[in-house]
Amino acid sequence: MSDNFIKAALVTGGSGGIGQAVAKRMAGDGFAVAVHYSGRADDARRVVDEINGQGGRAVAIQADVADAVQVELLFQESIRAFGRLDVVVNTAGIMTLSPIAKLDLELFDKVIATNLRGTFLVLGQAAQRLSPGGRIIAFSTSVIAKSFPGYGPYIAAKAGVEGLVRVLANEMRGRGITVKAPANVIWDNLVKATEWPKWYSNSSDMQIAGGAKTELEADVEFSWKTFGFPIKSTVHEFVPNERLGWFGSGTGIKAYHTWLIVPKDDGCEVITEETQVGPSAIQYNIEQPTAMYDGHHWWLTALKYRSEHATKN
Repeated sequence: MSDNFIKAALVTGGSGGIGQAVAKRMAGDGFAVAVHYSGRADDARRVVDEINGQGGRAVAIQADVADAVQVELLFQESIRAFGRLDVVVNTAGIMTLSPIAKLDLELFDKVIATNLRGTFLVLGQAAQRLSPGGRIIAFSTSVIAKSFPGYGPYIAAKAGVEGLVRVLANEMRGRGITVKAPANVIWDNLVKATEWPKWYSNSSDMQIAGGAKTELEADVEFSWKTFGFPIKSTVHEFVPNERLGWFGSGTGIKAYHTWLIVPKDDGCEVITEETQVGPSAIQYNIEQPTAMYDGHHWWLTALKYRSEHATKN
């Protein structure tokens, strides 16, 4: 695995049809691509060979999208291959037709299992494991509005997919928090890094290069621990009251962490994002896929409390 910050995509159903076209397009746009297939191994290998033969990066991974264990392994293998996932495109599906009056429950259950249950599992894993700023795309169909005879199971599944996507969009709305405090107060709490351990419990042993410095500055180096991991960092972006970003590295991990402060109504929207690569980062994200986001949520919540409390005193 390369330590470069390469972007990676997983395309379910990537061995044929729309999925194959999507996989090739993603590769053409510079993404490393995990090409998922269910039973068309030869077709998946041809897609992968074509992408790799044109200078791209691709792997083929088999899974039954209706099986929760296999979908989890699909995501784990994709992350192992490329170190991260930035885009998940769910095109896996089947279209088997039967009139409702026939009551073909075996066919109905198969379509629902692949098209609806499969989408639910893929969206859920994507929501847990995507890198910050990532994108999830699920395919629907125009026949929902047509109500063609024989399409009952297929339309039922796709209508459910559209509902899932709308709900997930609300559940994943932003990686930020609204803080009712001026930008300069929030900024002061961020740049006064030696005070982080006082209000953010997952930070410790903070030291800023340059002797007695207590605040972060442009290009300054600092070392600290987060969740017990020792990290050495260098400030890369430093726009007072607006944006702070740093590169960090530790054993088997490299990361870039940003903070964005955007004035909003009577306060600010504070957004934090982090990109990680390296074997330790991969293993940690596989074993604890929500840990980074949970940590960011705690940090944002602590920053909100400290900043709002400061403005009241």
